[in-house]
Amino acid sequence: MKSTRFGFLAFAVAVLAIASTAVTFTVDRVSTARTYAFQVATDFLTSAVAKFEQLALRLMARPVELLQACAYDLRLAKRERPRVTPGWRMCPST
Repeated sequence: MKSTRFGFLAFAVAVLAIASTAVTFTVDRVSTARTYAFQVATDFLTSAVAKFEQLALRLMARPVELLQACAYDLRLAKRERPRVTPGWRMCPST
């Protein structure tokens, strides 16, 4: 009777040891994955903000060129275009 209780107790302790090892391993892997995902997201956001910040600083450094480009685009949009009719030809000499 004592040997079966001792055997059952030894088996229960072994199962608990294996379960605690598995839980510890799983928690460690989840924690590592979470840390890695957080680091990747942080690095991505930092680099994206830096790239857009550099672009914004470069654009702000040249307001005259931007103003000239906008004025040119506006002139093109307002320009009157010739009205093409069926009698109109590319080369009047033919």
